[in-house]
Amino acid sequence: ILLILAVGNAMNGGFEQIFNIYNPGVYKTGDIIDTYVYRSAFGDGLSFGVTTAVGLFKAVLNFALLYFANFIVKRLGGEGLV
Repeated sequence: ILLILAVGNAMNGGFEQIFNIYNPGVYKTGDIIDTYVYRSAFGDGLSFGVTTAVGLFKAVLNFALLYFANFIVKRLGGEGLV
């Protein structure tokens, strides 16, 4: 179960840590999905539709990874989440 939960947390990059050192000089190397969504929504003034789509894509990808990990654990004879 801990493996499945760790896979579910794999897409999180530590928004708070990145945001604390975030400035225009490190946008190319330090940008993660969360900071891109934050910068696009509140800084650059892109439409909320684009930032919502990026956030939704992250959530769907995270769900797919979680579901796949649960499927593999069940195939190997483990208990799984559901």
